[in-house]
Amino acid sequence: MIFAENYDILNKVLSPKRLELIRTINDNEHISVNELARLLKRKQEAISRDIKILKQMGIINVKRVGNKKISHIEKYYVVVPLVG
Repeated sequence: MIFAENYDILNKVLSPKRLELIRTINDNEHISVNELARLLKRKQEAISRDIKILKQMGIINVKRVGNKKISHIEKYYVVVPLVG
């Protein structure tokens, strides 16, 4: 579970493109960064940047399988306080 301090932070981290990336990683086991870029019609550099940010937040993790880096979901829930 990930805790977001407020909705502004949540909206920055979980942009529509990153949510699409998370869903695609979840739906496609053993998919590489290059395959994600091709499937999502985005530049490899943008996918790598988003993966790095999501990894720093603890949402995904990356492991090496052969010569590929494979991302997988680590956290499936986000908690945001309603007030405060």
